[in-house]
Amino acid sequence: ADLVRTSHLIVVGHVRRIETRELRDGRLLTEAALAVEQTLKGRLRTGKIVVTSPGGRIGERSVQVYGAPSFAAGERVLVFLKRTPEGRLRTNALALGKYHLDPASVAVPLARRTEPRLDSRHLGAFVTQLRALAAPEPQDTMPSGRAASLRDEVLQRAVTERFTFLGSPPVRWFDTAVTFRVANAEPALGAATTLAVVGNAFAAWTNVASASIVLGAGSATVPARSVAGGICDGVNTIQFDDPFGEVNDMVGCSGVLAIGGFCSSGEQMTVNGITVHRIVEGDVTLNNRVGSCFGATNTAEVLTHELGHAIGLAHPSQNFNEPNPVLKDATMFFVAHFDGRGASVHADDVAGVSALYPVAVADADGDGIPDAADRCPGTPAGAAVGRDGCACADPGHASCDDGNACTSDRCDPATAACLHAARHDGICDAADDSDGDGLVDLVDRCPNTPGGHAVDSAGCACGDSTRPSPTPTATASVTRSTRARASPTPIRPTRTGTASATPASAATRAPAAASPRSGKRAAAARWSGARWRRRSTAVACPRRPSGAPTATRRATWTGYVASARSVCSCASTTRTRASLPARRRRPTRCRSCHRARGVEPTA
Repeated sequence: ADLVRTSHLIVVGHVRRIETRELRDGRLLTEAALAVEQTLKGRLRTGKIVVTSPGGRIGERSVQVYGAPSFAAGERVLVFLKRTPEGRLRTNALALGKYHLDPASVAVPLARRTEPRLDSRHLGAFVTQLRALAAPEPQDTMPSGRAASLRDEVLQRAVTERFTFLGSPPVRWFDTAVTFRVANAEPALGAATTLAVVGNAFAAWTNVASASIVLGAGSATVPARSVAGGICDGVNTIQFDDPFGEVNDMVGCSGVLAIGGFCSSGEQMTVNGITVHRIVEGDVTLNNRVGSCFGATNTAEVLTHELGHAIGLAHPSQNFNEPNPVLKDATMFFVAHFDGRGASVHADDVAGVSALYPVAVADADGDGIPDAADRCPGTPAGAAVGRDGCACADPGHASCDDGNACTSDRCDPATAACLHAARHDGICDAADDSDGDGLVDLVDRCPNTPGGHAVDSAGCACGDSTRPSPTPTATASVTRSTRARASPTPIRPTRTGTASATPASAATRAPAAASPRSGKRAAAARWSGARWRRRSTAVACPRRPSGAPTATRRATWTGYVASARSVCSCASTTRTRASLPARRRRPTRCRSCHRARGVEPTA
């Protein structure tokens, strides 16, 4: 009834356009142009009106007033309006003066609402009630009081399951030490009590151990237009008794108690995986007579709540019947508690401010490893470190001097950190096994073998980068009757069991495309009885390209590749008969190594 009685104009209409404007005094106002369908109270000369709301966004500049209504083009609404001293129309009691008319046949649950909603099928009965409540009063007179409900800031955003952040995207102060200036005192409390209330509200947020935000009082200032009216002046201000009429007056002791808001820029940072914009100004304006209506303790609760908005926190819930006691107990709950809590924050408030302003982890040398886990907390600035916080230059670590990724100096030049995968103790010693293949680095000839690969006695596997691979220079077709040796310097067995090397004349010959071979022919082509021997000059099997065929199909030569059973297999033959010397023109058979992976077979 108070909302109807104190409104100058009540209409039903649909939103035609939305626009944000900057006034000459720097204020940002958002204008919603409405086409009026019904006038329930007041008189209009035309069927079009413009409803203004404080705040808005132009480019990267943003002013957000918590509790201001939001409109969308094409939306059908019921609005309760008041005229400002400047003659503009604005909603009565901020967002409480705007209802979204839901066309659905079933009312939308309160917990899902972003502002008051009304089922269209009930609109007729509601209009009848409104007309009965609307008292005939001259349109050119201003009622002495402004209405609202017994809520601190009316409905604004959708109810969530836990704390929420203001803005889209969310916002926060980048500098965690924030200073507010107090412009005046609450008349009913006096200067000393007012400053005590402000100090207690600052301490409520500052004393959260898991948050980094620090609020404090700066030098005194004078009252000025604030974010509540859509203006940013670069001064963080707390002012009492609404000196510029930016908040709807209370009716008796009920209504909008205060408004907290901020101005933000387009500058961004990431906090806990969330992209946030920078708050550049925060203001709090308390309504008339808050101190005389509610006293110092309750005024401290209101101010603590509004400071939460000024640092980027929203209401955790806007459901009068909120079933979650943690959300309902929060100081940031949308209804003031007035239960004697004063300037205090509760579990959900702490969770919200801690997520938005996490405490920085101690890291003395700035290497990204917390001091609690850093075995070398004095590493020089800029040095890349391992998981233990140590760099190659730290005591007990070798220095990288050869540029190799896996060498006896036990350093990885990609990160300038020591390799110590076995023990992770920050010290390079005889117990380290960088690739985890069971062979310590001191005797491992291939200490960077990929994990999970079977290795030989030297710690090497098929395709290790430390072994050279043949490099084909041309391609040629292949027939069923041709074969060629695919590796340079093959090792031949002797009667005495030693190995001798033969010239690698086939190493530079070209690979060729081949037609498919049946499984039987491929099986017959294996050298199942070949002997195998590893020597330091042995040539590794190069890796098979992604998608290359296995040993059962003939295709472009790819050397020897790792199979699922951790053995090497020849992908195909490669040379034509004409490409080989006359003395070596004989068929080539596909080979497979059985246990010693990556080792050239003896012929």
